[in-house]
Amino acid sequence: MDHRLLDQEERTLISDSIQEVFPLREHAEDIHVAHLEIACDAAISFAENFNEEAPESQRVNLRWFYTCVQSLLTIELKPELLEDGRVDRLPLPNEQIVNKSEIDSSSSCSSSAKDDAPLRETSAERSVTADNEPAVAMKDPRAPWEEDELHQLIQLKNSGLRHKQVAERLGRTQSAVENKYGRLMKAAGRTSARAARKSVVNTSLENTHDQEEDVGQSSTSSKKACSGA
Repeated sequence: MDHRLLDQEERTLISDSIQEVFPLREHAEDIHVAHLEIACDAAISFAENFNEEAPESQRVNLRWFYTCVQSLLTIELKPELLEDGRVDRLPLPNEQIVNKSEIDSSSSCSSSAKDDAPLRETSAERSVTADNEPAVAMKDPRAPWEEDELHQLIQLKNSGLRHKQVAERLGRTQSAVENKYGRLMKAAGRTSARAARKSVVNTSLENTHDQEEDVGQSSTSSKKACSGA
């Protein structure tokens, strides 16, 4: 979409959506993944705003739109992510004929020669995480995070696992794990700051109360001394 076709209100919406999550870069393990997720979130915010005004027949499928934006931007921002799911190309018909003849000619080879051949890594083996635990099936990128899932996210990160390993355990994308963990840490920081400010205020109030009591006691002692004299 040509940005020149957007009116000022739409540009402001996109800008605000980006600025809202831009501080997450500070917590991101990979800055390029953070930029990718920020751009995707901004695109979804724009699409949601568009759907509110557009007739039903012209509304955008958010899941499809998110996938399209993520795929296009990954090429520019994080091309190495596309290599993780790389598969071999399908052979051409003539290549299949050649391969079949090669198989027939090699059928007379001894079984020991077959045993010596290196085994190709299977898809099941590739789906195992670094700590030898099976990866969880991928969830819908727009699916909300459950409470138990958030606790598990924090526990896994506290155990020292990297974002990619945590993502495999939870069935989430690495960028989603980075963003969610960053938001949790940011919220925890705000909570700690509020608690610290509250503690300072309470201490100040206690000191003020103690000072008032000291002044009152001093005044009472002075009155007693004067009356005794």
